[in-house]
Amino acid sequence: MSNEPEACAPVQPAHEQAMTSSRAAQDPVELAEFAKFYREAVPGLIGFLRLLGASYPVAADCVQDTMLKALPPVWGTLTHPRAWCRTTCMHAYRRQAARNREDPVADVGLTDHPLLSTDTDFDELEEHFEVVRLLERLPLRRRQVMACVYDGASYDEIAEALGMTPATVRSTHRYAKLDLARLLGENGGGAR
Repeated sequence: MSNEPEACAPVQPAHEQAMTSSRAAQDPVELAEFAKFYREAVPGLIGFLRLLGASYPVAADCVQDTMLKALPPVWGTLTHPRAWCRTTCMHAYRRQAARNREDPVADVGLTDHPLLSTDTDFDELEEHFEVVRLLERLPLRRRQVMACVYDGASYDEIAEALGMTPATVRSTHRYAKLDLARLLGENGGGAR
């Protein structure tokens, strides 16, 4: 039994797996809502994990695992699916990072990847990676808070997800912004 993945097994998005699995939803409206959410949320969730320091392949795997957990019937119980997915992705990435202590390698190319749609705005994506390069230079806790803020989380959501008080999140956010301003000044206004 080999640890290598099958060469011919393509990645199938979670909403398509739902249609072919035994867990397929009985309600086609619910499944359609999930599929729409999946298409809209996956790029942002991958970007969020990249902001936390995940490589692209690890981020994509964590997001895919999260989306599988969110499939119907769980989908129908989620009152705030984006926040639930963000938190679940963050926990999955933490578990992955704790398990996986290996030397980092370069990210795989982003073209023709099954989780990127053909209408991906690569200028916006590159700008996002500029932000990632800056955030990688912050201390871990400040990076985590900035990644959550960048992803649209409130201070209360961040506090709950990171086990902090909202006041500590605000303070950490303020210091992270000061660090980023300093880093931008060192780089002449750019992240490179």
